[in-house]
Amino acid sequence: AAGTAYASSPAGRALYGYILLKNGMPTLAFETLFQVSKPEAIPGELRALWAAAVSTENPIWLYADYKWKSSWQIVFGKDLQLRKGALENASLKNARELKKAEQLLTRTTAHTPEWARLHWQLATSKAILDQNSQAQRHLQTLLASKQKVIGRDQILMAIGRLHFQRNQFQDALSAYNQVSKASDYWLEALEEKAWTYIRLGDYRKALGQLETVLTPVFAAELGPEPYFVRSFSNLKICDFQSVFKTHDEFKSKYRQRTLDLQALAQTGQSPALSGALSKMMSGATRWSQFGPDVEKLPRFFHRDQSVDRLMQRARALAAEKTQLANLVASVRDEYASTRMEDSLGRNQIDMNNKIAAIQMAVTAKVRKLANAELEEISRILRKLHIVEAESIQRLHLYDKDAARAETKFADVGDSDTLVFPADGEVWLDELDHYEVNAAGCPAPKKRGG
Repeated sequence: AAGTAYASSPAGRALYGYILLKNGMPTLAFETLFQVSKPEAIPGELRALWAAAVSTENPIWLYADYKWKSSWQIVFGKDLQLRKGALENASLKNARELKKAEQLLTRTTAHTPEWARLHWQLATSKAILDQNSQAQRHLQTLLASKQKVIGRDQILMAIGRLHFQRNQFQDALSAYNQVSKASDYWLEALEEKAWTYIRLGDYRKALGQLETVLTPVFAAELGPEPYFVRSFSNLKICDFQSVFKTHDEFKSKYRQRTLDLQALAQTGQSPALSGALSKMMSGATRWSQFGPDVEKLPRFFHRDQSVDRLMQRARALAAEKTQLANLVASVRDEYASTRMEDSLGRNQIDMNNKIAAIQMAVTAKVRKLANAELEEISRILRKLHIVEAESIQRLHLYDKDAARAETKFADVGDSDTLVFPADGEVWLDELDHYEVNAAGCPAPKKRGG
């Protein structure tokens, strides 16, 4: 019974947690179980029930609030630490950890969610440890598999970045080109294609990619770096007018955005954030689901792992709060058990406190993200000033007539193809098909000697 010595014992907490689990409150149940300080003191039958009820694939391992220690292996198995690490995509730091994960992979059924997460964990960890060939094999295995846990576009982005890291630029372009236009990763793929073309010395194609990235349609999803990439590309082809135009566009866009982010970083409060969190509580996960106010929030805040996990927990607790209220009413009506009702009532208060704590944690994280983006904006602005200064200096080296006019789009030279200049109007079916006709820099002025 609640309030007794048994209720606070390892067996009592584990049993009470299991009852909560069977009544549709897995988060509260799980966190109740992990209040046990000595898992070995839980009776064997209860340990077996918990092990059967909560597999390592259960997402609760990602978002529940608990402290893991090795003694919990007696309940959930000796491989759980490794399996949980794969679920969280924790980085493997050395050869010993890589070997353990690879051994676990050999004992895992192919194409299952756990198998996919292990491959992904090994791929990302090996890329960090500069074991690029092996990382590539894991990614290609995932791409060819039937698994659905790691998105195809996420895998393609990782493959592209790995090729870029190895200076395999054509292979990188091939991977980026396969990213779906419907994906949240598509704009990132175009931006990284632009960098790839710069490394290949093809500034015309880099500018073509950036023309799509910087289309006003995508303004809310855009970070500051593409402005620098376009400015740098224009500097390389001596299109100084476009350099200055890019800087003006950057200042115009980021003047108000900087103010919005500064206010959010200082206070952690804004109607835009409140609205976004409300939508996340309703299950919103994609950028397009957040509406126009998203421009006032840190870019891709919803993709931050800690924010995502906190909001998963908040949604789970909110749902369980309703279930708990129903259980309290049932106990009151059927059993007239004051002691049990009091215990469940304490759980209700505890859940309210947990949800409030989650909201505070999310706000703190969003404030950090806002500060990080403000630092990025400041860094890009400094780079733009450097490009601008270099452009002004170069202008003095060329004849006035040689200072190029605004970049024009390519004449493809095909009588069967219609070509239109870029005049600011957006044609959605032409996105990702822009080309720029960019000649080399003019010869510098000859100076008399």
